[in-house]
Amino acid sequence: VIKPALVGLLGPWISGGIEFNWPQHHRPTTFMPVDFTLEAHDDGAQTVWVGETEPMHGLQVMTGFTLRPDRAALEIASR
Repeated sequence: VIKPALVGLLGPWISGGIEFNWPQHHRPTTFMPVDFTLEAHDDGAQTVWVGETEPMHGLQVMTGFTLRPDRAALEIASR
């Protein structure tokens, strides 16, 4: 059950999960949809890139989450 609280700068905010706080604490668009794309690598790894253009200041960010078939780790990168 998700119970968003109306405490965010642009509306609801959800506590929990992985949160990338940019451009300030508790990302203002935390309850809004994000753009995404999937990337397959030659070694069998898969990356999902998520990102947005933040509506308050027009800032852009993309964060990539990569899982590799031979490692028990989540790699995180930003652009």
